Amino acid sequence: MVRELPKAETHVWRFPLTSQGINDLNHLTPEEVAFSAKFAFPHLQEFWILGRQSVRRILSLYLDCRPEEIIFLSGPQGKPYLKDFPNLHFNFSNSGEWGVIALTRDREIGVDIEKVDSNLDIDEVSQVSLTETERRHLSIVPPSEKSSWFFKYWTVKEAVLKALGTGLSLEPTRLCLSLEKSKPEMLWIEGQENVTTAWDLKPLSLPEGYFGFVAIEQKALHVKEFEWPFAV
Repeated sequence: MVRELPKAETHVWRFPLTSQGINDLNHLTPEEVAFSAKFAFPHLQEFWILGRQSVRRILSLYLDCRPEEIIFLSGPQGKPYLKDFPNLHFNFSNSGEWGVIALTRDREIGVDIEKVDSNLDIDEVSQVSLTETERRHLSIVPPSEKSSWFFKYWTVKEAVLKALGTGLSLEPTRLCLSLEKSKPEMLWIEGQENVTTAWDLKPLSLPEGYFGFVAIEQKALHVKEFEWPFAV
């Protein structure tokens, strides 16, 4: 049974990167199996395999095909898309022990999650990733909340950059956000017009210690979140 994805909806799936049958490589292509063998540390290899398995299995719910039949291609900056299903747009991300994949139709989408790193030097990293406006806001939040606010900024920026298809080839300081209101707002992207209404930015429901956002081109009327695996 094919899972429906109405045009007005965006679906976001959360999946754990913990052992669910690491030796089951049936859903991966020979190229993916060979790539996974290059990881120097077993836990990184396991995370990668489980992430790719989950992405393939979730996509297959919508495509009426077996997970291993899905063919991924990459855009000029590495953004993945589907060879045989160009209208289904998706993006995925992983950090720590969790991964997410976001799907929508006929519009660009990007997603990012990050596990909070308590050892990160927020002030130093902010200098190369946040605009002056964003740093000014970060400077007035309570010290105990500084890390949380930084990761909110970072995950929104990363989600937008992934939706644009540029990744970090476009410097994060070339887009500016406002997170001070109840709803995140894009203020500007260098070289682009009307960005305030062009992007819908939604926070994700994630375990404690994680932050994540999905960036959707134009307004998403409904964002539905699911957790994998579940009984299909």
